[in-house]
Formats: sequence, structure tokens, C-alpha cells
Amino acid sequence: STITNYTIFNFCHNCFPLCLYYTNYLFFKYIPLALFLLIYNKNMNDTILNRLLSHIQSKGIIISDVKRLTKAVINGNYNRVMKPYLKLLENQNFGNLEITTDDLLNLYDLDKKISILFLDHLLEIEKRLNTQIAYIIEDTYRIYDGCLFARDKEFLKHQIFSNASSSLCGVGFEQLVNKMTKYAHINPNTNSYENVSRNNLYLKWRTCPLDALCLTWTFSTTVLVYFALNDQLKKKVVKFFRLSPNKVSAFDDLINNFLSLRNLITHNNVMFVNMLDLQDQQMVNNYNDVFRAKKQFLDFYDFAILLEYFSNIPTLFEDLKRTVDMYDFSPRLKLIVNRLLMGSGTNNE
Repeated sequence: STITNYTIFNFCHNCFPLCLYYTNYLFFKYIPLALFLLIYNKNMNDTILNRLLSHIQSKGIIISDVKRLTKAVINGNYNRVMKPYLKLLENQNFGNLEITTDDLLNLYDLDKKISILFLDHLLEIEKRLNTQIAYIIEDTYRIYDGCLFARDKEFLKHQIFSNASSSLCGVGFEQLVNKMTKYAHINPNTNSYENVSRNNLYLKWRTCPLDALCLTWTFSTTVLVYFALNDQLKKKVVKFFRLSPNKVSAFDDLINNFLSLRNLITHNNVMFVNMLDLQDQQMVNNYNDVFRAKKQFLDFYDFAILLEYFSNIPTLFEDLKRTVDMYDFSPRLKLIVNRLLMGSGTNNE
């Protein structure tokens, strides 16, 4: 007991002053620095905010809710949540219409909700596409165990993925295989199939079923795999999506546009602006072929119907209308919003 008490006394006698020293050292060195940074960041944010408020007021915009505006600008970036929508309204010649900051933030919020609705259906199209690619390859070539890489490499290269070096795919067979297996080692559906003792991709993933491997593909990889398929397999994929097998080139264009739309959404682009960039005559022709229409231009609602058709989930159009109706815009601003949603096309039937 005496030895124990002596040990505790000795530890406290030697270590307590040391702990006290470092506590004081850290306190006096880093606490003032933390306070300085806190004050500096607040002043910096206040400076930026005041500059932006002045800029917004100079445009004739009424600041209706400073707290909401501050939170949106500081957390979301003025160039994302305000500027694009202000430019949109200026292009619509809103004239003497009283526009508030809440109007602009509501436009941003609406734009974001539309993006989420569209993205949900695009992801469903992605899942349907990669799954059908796997099923169609396995069924066509009777790969009943699903182990694609257990088959002869030359057969894969020259028979199944014969278009890997085409202008549409353009990555070559070896790079395609690399992309197909890139994330397989971290996906719980496939990582148990990895032969870690092998460096060769074909041997490493020899026992991995294709219908499991396809779950690891990104949308861009899925599109590349589709483009790499031979013409017979591509026709079967197109038929699954309820298009005539002779519409392969039309489906190629649609898939490219869906990938572009998905990339626009995931990189926080403004849908009201960039949706128009997806317009091309082939896209309009595809829509007219599918729905026997005579459109000259595709608006948001047309895109919604198109995504509904290929995702096989008939809810997007009604969800889009319901989302737009949620917002209490003034009558004239609501007219402008509807004009944006309907695009600038005319003579649609």
C-alpha cells in the first residue's frame, strides 16, 4: 500500500505540472487563433453578403427575406442559387414585374426538385439497361453460369463486343474490360468473386456472374458497354425498350441524351437553361416516332413523358405537374415559369 501511494504521488508530482503546462500552452496559442478565424470568417461572409445584397438591389429585385437569402447565398453560392434565375427572368423581359428574392429562390428550389424527379427515372433507365445487357448476353450465348470472363477472350472481343473500337464506343476492348471491372472489388455483390492472387482481369473475375458485375457499372460505363455490343445484341436491347429493332441509331442517340441529362443534373446545372441544350432534330424525331406526334420542339413535359416511357414508371408527368403547382407564384410570374417549362417551341401537336 505504501509503494502504491508513493507511485501515485510520484506520478502526480511529475506529470501534473507537465499537463498544466501543455494545457496553458494550447489554450493561449490556439484558442485566440480559433476566435480570430471565427471573427474573420464572419466578417468575410458579411462583406460578401453586403456586396451581393447591393448587387441584387441594383437589379431591381426586392429583398423579401434576408435570413433565407443569407442562408442560401452563404451555403449554396450566389452563382448557383440566384444568378442563373435572375438571368432567366431578364431574358423573359419581366419588365415592371416585381420580383423578390423569394421568387428567385423558389425558382431554384423548383429547378432542384425537377432535377431530382428526372434523376430518379434516369437511374431506373440505367438499371434496366445494364440488367438487360447482362441477361441478353447470357441468354444469347447460353452462358448459364453467367461467368463471362471464363469464356475465350478472342470470342468476347470479336463476337460479343465487336463494336468496342467503333466511333460511338471508342475505348477499345481492353479499356472496356477495365471499366467493366473497375468497381467490382468494392461492391458487396461482387467482391467475394475476386481472385486476389491474380493480376489478369479475366482470371481475377473469372467466376463473377455478369448479372452481378453489371450492378457495379456507372451510367457512362453502361452506355459504353451497350455501344460496344454487336449489332444483333443491340437490336435485342432496343426491342426490350419497346422500340422497333431497326431503330438502333435512334436509341443510341436517346441513350446519349439521357447520359448528358444525368450529368447535367449531378453537376448542379440549371435545368431551365440546359434542357434546351439537349434539343436536336434526332431527339425530336425519336419522340415523334415513339408517340406518333408532330413535335418541332421538346419541352419539360415532353421529356417527362419520354423518361416515363423508357423507365416504365408512369408517374413522372403527374409528379412534375404537382411539383410546379406547389409554388405560389404571382400570376404573371407563374406565366413565365410555365413558358420556361414549355420551352420556346411553337406549332407543337
